Amino acid sequence: MEIALISRLNSIIKKDQKIEFSKYKSQVNDTDMAKESAKFTSNQIQQQTSVSMVTQANAQAQFLLSLLP
Repeated sequence: MEIALISRLNSIIKKDQKIEFSKYKSQVNDTDMAKESAKFTSNQIQQQTSVSMVTQANAQAQFLLSLLP
């Protein structure tokens, strides 16, 4: 009887450890996804800023050229 009880307790402990591992693995994956999402957003902002700066520089150059006779 005691051996069966010990075996059952060991089985419960192993199952609980698997659940805990899965939970923590999921949290790590969520963190990785959030990090990648933040990097993607940062890259998008930098790209849009660069395009805006080039557009403004071109517009200023065109304006200055239009002032010439």
